[in-house]
Amino acid sequence: MGDEVLLLDRSGPVWTVTLNRPAELNAFDAALHQAFNDVWREVEDDRDVRAVVLTGAGRAFCAGGNLDDFPVLHADFARRRRTMRDARRVVTEMLEVHVPVVAAVNGPAARVQGSPTPGRRPRRRTKPRSARPRGARRPGRARRPRAPT
Repeated sequence: MGDEVLLLDRSGPVWTVTLNRPAELNAFDAALHQAFNDVWREVEDDRDVRAVVLTGAGRAFCAGGNLDDFPVLHADFARRRRTMRDARRVVTEMLEVHVPVVAAVNGPAARVQGSPTPGRRPRRRTKPRSARPRGARRPGRARRPRAPT
């Protein structure tokens, strides 16, 4: 398998992307972040690809962030911010690619903290609750008729 942190099988219209850090349970480090971003650019540039299968080498799909980096990231705010931006970029690039991405999950998998959940949009309020006068009803809600006394 060599020293490649990401394996890419381009045979046919369905490509297979394999996270290749089995000893670390395929945890993301800086090198894997970079390779993962690069692969989505390759997918975007090749119009013959029709789908991507994402999997992990070894006994885990992905353990999330690399634990060895946590003490360094705790001590260095600028590096932590850069790493979090890279992690966000990884998820965004994968979600915005023009072909379907299918995860072939083989063992434990962890979601990156703060990453969006595919297909789920955050709730947004048109007005904060504090901006409505006390006792005011939400728009579109009819009052119940009062029972005759």
